Amino acid sequence: MKKVRFLLLTLCLVLLCFSSCSIFGREVNSGDGDNHTEHTFEYIAYESGHFKQFTCGCPSPEIMEVHSDSDGDNTCDKCGYAVGVEIK
Repeated sequence: MKKVRFLLLTLCLVLLCFSSCSIFGREVNSGDGDNHTEHTFEYIAYESGHFKQFTCGCPSPEIMEVHSDSDGDNTCDKCGYAVGVEIK
């Protein structure tokens, strides 16, 4: 009986570890009552980088990414911010 209780407790703890905005690759309730499978977002750009601001109601990540310009057109490939251009 102790083994069964231990296994059930372990299973519950494992499931709680996976509970967040995304469970097993599928999105769950976004907080606005709608279920969705994909985040909607817009980029918020600064001189030093950009971050994603979710517009679907999920909490946004607090990670700022550095601008990248791999095609050399002086704009960030992700957010479109003008990089490498001096404003006078």
